[in-house]
Amino acid sequence: MFKKLAAVSLVISLATVGVALSSSNIIGKLKTNSVPQERQLTSINGADTPDAIPDHVGYEFLLRSLVSNKEKYGEKDDIRVRATVLEITEDESEIKLILALAQRFEQEISVLDQQAKQLKDMHWPDPSQTVMDQLADLQRKKESLIRKTVDSLTKKLDDNDIKKTLKGEANGEKGARKVSKHIYDKVKRRVVSATPTHPTGNANHGGLARMFGTILGFGFINPHSP
Repeated sequence: MFKKLAAVSLVISLATVGVALSSSNIIGKLKTNSVPQERQLTSINGADTPDAIPDHVGYEFLLRSLVSNKEKYGEKDDIRVRATVLEITEDESEIKLILALAQRFEQEISVLDQQAKQLKDMHWPDPSQTVMDQLADLQRKKESLIRKTVDSLTKKLDDNDIKKTLKGEANGEKGARKVSKHIYDKVKRRVVSATPTHPTGNANHGGLARMFGTILGFGFINPHSP
């Protein structure tokens, strides 16, 4: 499903994030020279250290990857989504629940995406601290939405497991476990982070570093690359 890295560095492409291309789609592309030179980059490669990738990042990538964008990629994107969800489970009842939650998540997070894009278009590459605080607030809202969606998905899959058990149809691993295992084994290992760090070593130096680390600091393999 996933083939090539899509230009992962400090500059992270958000143009195709509706199918899990980039991290948060919260801001868009940043020019390298927008980061003060005294800040250096620390990086994390999920292929080597998947435990270092936050759960909310892994779930966001997955949820976005499970929404088809036929307007941009054509009918073949439905095939890509189907292939992606089949890597998690072949149970049709679980597939239906997962795709429905992913669609709802995309509808809700797109509102935050648009708000952040407007801030970026108006204020980049020299945002004020007020703008940085607004972006940080959007990030908190985004992470809250991810947690809510994951909790809802877990509950729906658990309820589905119970129904299958009562019908004598239970077979193998639980639905929620399949998703979390896929996040760890497949998604996190394809994530790369780049977090600006102050020369003193403080990765949380000021709003800029904090925002870069939590909103823009993650890149992903592009499922649409040839």
